[in-house]
Amino acid sequence: MDEQHLTLAELDASARRIAAVTGERAASRARIHTIITGEIPWLADQIWADRAEGRFAEWALSTAIDENTGEAVVSRELFEVLHDLAGLEAQWPIGNAGLLHCYGYLLSTASTPYGLKRDRWVTSELATAFGLAPDAFSPWTGSESLLSRVAHVIVPVLTNPPADALAVHTAITQPDAAGVSHATRTVVVQRHGVAALAYGFVVQHAGVRVLRPVTVFPVSASSDWLAELAADVSQLRFNAVGAG
Repeated sequence: MDEQHLTLAELDASARRIAAVTGERAASRARIHTIITGEIPWLADQIWADRAEGRFAEWALSTAIDENTGEAVVSRELFEVLHDLAGLEAQWPIGNAGLLHCYGYLLSTASTPYGLKRDRWVTSELATAFGLAPDAFSPWTGSESLLSRVAHVIVPVLTNPPADALAVHTAITQPDAAGVSHATRTVVVQRHGVAALAYGFVVQHAGVRVLRPVTVFPVSASSDWLAELAADVSQLRFNAVGAG
């Protein structure tokens, strides 16, 4: 078995051990912390690196409750441990989108209509959709963290969508009392017959525009699906809560 499959097997085993943790909350959190730092230290190292560089502040907010199933993608205890490792304050189930969609999804064992949440990071499909090397988003390779690599790809796409994007949708809200306006931005790209959707917020205040990404994942971009997407841009989607 090659290194990729060995590492994936180790990740899956650790994720399942985390999902099986039960009991008093403090004890459960301590056990989960031990599993992450002891069994998959590369994941903890990446979270700590992102924390040191202040990268989580660049992301929007997300809920840990999946919009398709209505169930938690990760347990409350895992949610809290991840935010502790990242040095972030969070009130269940609302947390940091980058932390949850990258590292939380890696450890999620929740069943969804589209498979495991981690599939986007451990297969080559998403990287192919952006015209990248197959292992561009491999969680355990590269000199940069997964969160950093993802942001480097999707922030430019969301900020300045490519001319050949399959779809670009922006839904703008009215400015609030402080003069801050938020716009959801949805961009669908395709390369080599594989498509992906990137989603985030454009926050504008006093002439300054800031992009806050939420998520990215491969999609089957049929004409019917693209039409459905266009009809639903006014609603918050993909577990997003707010710009943060």
